[in-house]
Amino acid sequence: MKILHLCLNGPYTDNWGYQENILPKYHRLAGNNVTVIVSNMKHLPSGEIVEVDGGISYTEDGVKVIRVAPKILISRKCTELLKPYPIYKILYREEPDFIMVHGLMGSISELSVKRYVRNCNPKCIVCADLHEYYLGNRGGNISIKLALIKSYYRSVNKLMYPLYKKVFCITPNCMDYAKDYYHVPKAKLELLPLGYDPQKIASTNRNSIRHVIREKYHIGDGNILIVHGGKIIPVRKTMELIDAAAMLDDPRIRLIIFGGADSECMLLLQERMQRYAKWIRYTGHLEQKDYYDLYLASDFAAFPGRQSTIWQEAIGCGLPLLIYRWDGVEYLDRGGNIAFIESQESAAIKRGLEGMLEDNKYIEMAEVAKQKAAPFFSYERIAQQVLDSSMK
Repeated sequence: MKILHLCLNGPYTDNWGYQENILPKYHRLAGNNVTVIVSNMKHLPSGEIVEVDGGISYTEDGVKVIRVAPKILISRKCTELLKPYPIYKILYREEPDFIMVHGLMGSISELSVKRYVRNCNPKCIVCADLHEYYLGNRGGNISIKLALIKSYYRSVNKLMYPLYKKVFCITPNCMDYAKDYYHVPKAKLELLPLGYDPQKIASTNRNSIRHVIREKYHIGDGNILIVHGGKIIPVRKTMELIDAAAMLDDPRIRLIIFGGADSECMLLLQERMQRYAKWIRYTGHLEQKDYYDLYLASDFAAFPGRQSTIWQEAIGCGLPLLIYRWDGVEYLDRGGNIAFIESQESAAIKRGLEGMLEDNKYIEMAEVAKQKAAPFFSYERIAQQVLDSSMK
């Protein structure tokens, strides 16, 4: 089958772990002919977004990547809003049987998909996805400018909804946003969670990795190792977690933390590291492979702060999680791999840790993570879900 992914609503950076990178990879590994049409924007390692030349390239997995620049309209702002990428001739040439539109941000180029299906391949199956969700208050007034942009997005998408077999959303919160903001028909919505790339996890070497990592950080095999990480900023609740672990006064506990920290958090972290040097380890920033190894060497993960994709990656490594109960986050629990806390205060985190430690409950939870949760959040399964659900 010829599958085409349309990624024109933002930058596309080669070899990243986003859905627009990983879903095409697993569609290709399943034996399909896969093409991705992307914008001429990408991220530099510094995080800066830059324009690059158009052209054709291939990923190491054989996915064809076509970069295109937008047509320049009367103003830059107008170009950025309408995103008029000339893709119809590309669609005509590639002849896809299945198209996935990434994002509902209203690129007028999406209408080229409708034209292609009508004129060239009426049997072509089309779906879309959405990653936007509510942050905080779901109501409130918006400016006239934002109201006009919202109206434009809705108008473009309204023309596309009859074509879409499914609109996939990454969380239940995202599904609510799709209904309220974009007016997506409820019957077309389906949860398609963020996941992890199973090829990146050396789970077959878990025991040897556990030994090497624990030896490196002077952690005994009999210690209970809790891992926490991501960018260390106040919303991650790292300091509250450390203070909660200190309240346990359990000699078995070791806490390992990874991720870069801003200057304020670094001072707070260093202060606690000096005070609790016996049981805290801090690695600094780590690349994905290295923090995956930390996961494989740990007993469970604690994330009392804001949500992040590193949660699914930890699940993919077979770890049970202690997390704050954000709105709609229950989908991460696949039958007992998640322990929830109802407050982000240290006292509540302490109670959550105690619950996982009681009768070594975390060991039972880890089995659920390995047997049920990890397979569910594998991008290999998620990529197949896109095809199966859209082709029903």
